[in-house]
Amino acid sequence: MHPRPFTYSLLMALFLIALPLQAVELRLATFNVAWLANQPLPSMQAVKACQAEARAYPELASRPTPACRRGVFRTAGAYALLARHIAALDADLIAFQEVEGEEALKRILADGRYQHAGEWLWWVNPLPVDGQQRVAIAIRRKWVNQVQITPLPELGKPLWREARGGLLARWTLPSGEQFGVLVVHLKSGCRGGSQDDPAACKALSAQGQWLGTYLDKWQVIGAPLILLGDFNRDLDGEAQACAAGRCPAGSLWPALDHHGLRRATQGFALPTGCYPPRYGAAPIDHILLSDSLAARIVPGSLQAHPFTLPDGHSHYPQAPSFLSDHCPLSLLLRW
Repeated sequence: MHPRPFTYSLLMALFLIALPLQAVELRLATFNVAWLANQPLPSMQAVKACQAEARAYPELASRPTPACRRGVFRTAGAYALLARHIAALDADLIAFQEVEGEEALKRILADGRYQHAGEWLWWVNPLPVDGQQRVAIAIRRKWVNQVQITPLPELGKPLWREARGGLLARWTLPSGEQFGVLVVHLKSGCRGGSQDDPAACKALSAQGQWLGTYLDKWQVIGAPLILLGDFNRDLDGEAQACAAGRCPAGSLWPALDHHGLRRATQGFALPTGCYPPRYGAAPIDHILLSDSLAARIVPGSLQAHPFTLPDGHSHYPQAPSFLSDHCPLSLLLRW
């Protein structure tokens, strides 16, 4: 008889059981990159020419130069700063808004300096056709076992320009965890203040109704969900008003509140250097999660990421227009 191997195996098993399981952490982010075009403009001279053309022709479609038919004008240097900023996020999943196409994301997710080819997988909503403000999702390749992407164009139907819809990813981690990620970019102009545009609020309300119906259907599926993006809405102020029986025009929260989604941005105030000062400190970008995922939030991990000056240390006093009028939000989950 040889008892030693058995004793050794038993001791090793007890040792392994005693070891704590290594925690799995995922950082989620949402980032409206403000008219991220597939191609940068060739020079600052071209940027200034487009800026002058935009002043002369406020309507995008009426501008004589096709490259000037956008809201933000950037050189390659601005794309490099965006790539650096995204690398500093150290995120594992990023929901993007206002992306023209896959080439635009390639310039900031595989630029060859801050991030390299093969690190990320990304998908841009194919709709609307010829859109310049599509939503997109990017996931670090190491976290992907399987991803199924579904465009949701119906979310964009109430919009009269850039009818950007939603994008749903059914995401399976290498560990086998499964959940949905729904990226949205809702109508601007109805943030919740006294100067809101009634037409914009009507469109936003219609989007909220569609979203509520879709979430009803998702609940039947029973899978956890992350809903994130640019809601263009102060949901804190709206939730407080609705609780007092005074839901403002364009309200979204009643359509979201009864679906068991936790608003991770509740009570969060933005630091200086994110939105332009006219937006205030209340976020309009949000991350909402099903209860089972909300339980995984690392306390205190929600943060906004103001843009860093080219020196890599100090921040711009406010979000520079050639980067974006939004800074990213991120949140850490732990299993």
